[in-house]
Amino acid sequence: MLRARQGRDSRVLMVSLAITLWAGPVRAQIADDKRSVYLEIEGACPDGETVAHELRPMLDRWELSENASLAQEVVRVIDQGSRMEISALDDIRTVSDPTNDCHERARVAAVFIALRLEPAQVPEVEPPPKQSESEGPETDSPPPQEPLEVEISAGGLVERSVDQQMAWTGGALLGFGLSKSGVLGYFSASVTSRSELEAEGVTLRFQRIPLDWGVGYSFSRGSWTLAPVLSVATDYFRVRAHSLEDATTQGRLEVGPRLSFRATRKFGATRLFGAARIAWFPRDYVVDVEPLGAVMRTPRLWFGVSAGLVFDFSKH
Repeated sequence: MLRARQGRDSRVLMVSLAITLWAGPVRAQIADDKRSVYLEIEGACPDGETVAHELRPMLDRWELSENASLAQEVVRVIDQGSRMEISALDDIRTVSDPTNDCHERARVAAVFIALRLEPAQVPEVEPPPKQSESEGPETDSPPPQEPLEVEISAGGLVERSVDQQMAWTGGALLGFGLSKSGVLGYFSASVTSRSELEAEGVTLRFQRIPLDWGVGYSFSRGSWTLAPVLSVATDYFRVRAHSLEDATTQGRLEVGPRLSFRATRKFGATRLFGAARIAWFPRDYVVDVEPLGAVMRTPRLWFGVSAGLVFDFSKH
């Protein structure tokens, strides 16, 4: 995230940006009349209105156009989650911003675009003050570290078996995630609703408690964040012959791999998530009902989907 700096740090940032941009190819537009440029915004941070507000006072020979087809140039600002991409006159720059400071993003984007369109019109930036000998040599500050992101998700889960064709079951889902530099650690837990199944003339009532411990990698695409997650699925499977008197409940603990694909989308201060997941248990268990004996084996392949809200508890 772009942290607003005051005093010398802010001036150092602006000087560095100006020197970097001047080092690249500069394409100045010289014309008697104003030329039109279209500002294209992808994503929600920063928004187009704020970028345009910051950019207009910096333009002299250019004016913003409302129609891309009528403009002589198109500049773009793309929200990539923890980064922002800016392109103007074939020059593309990516700015890291884990804190999602939308106003600071708009200001930086406007300065970059103005430097590319009208480098001679951008006001000079005051150089940082010189240090006295007593202060010692100036050292470069270390690059900012991406913060640890903490999230709690709440929603619903529906699943069904693929091999035994059990009915859909659903329940509440709670998740907890930690991510840093794209690496995601994730835990989720659910209690599914009871469901019934007919097997060998006996009505079986079963219930599952699926748990997950997994790791994945998240990457941003505009306002979307996508994350494949590989986890250890630990499911407690309970079965009871509901139609027989004095039947006992049997419990089985199943362990196997689960692969899920998780997507979140940001809407202002709120994030929504959706996920598809599939689990495979290498061992199945026999369900015995006296006096019938074995009436079924527990499923080994499960498919499910989940959705809900994500609450961000990160400290920026």
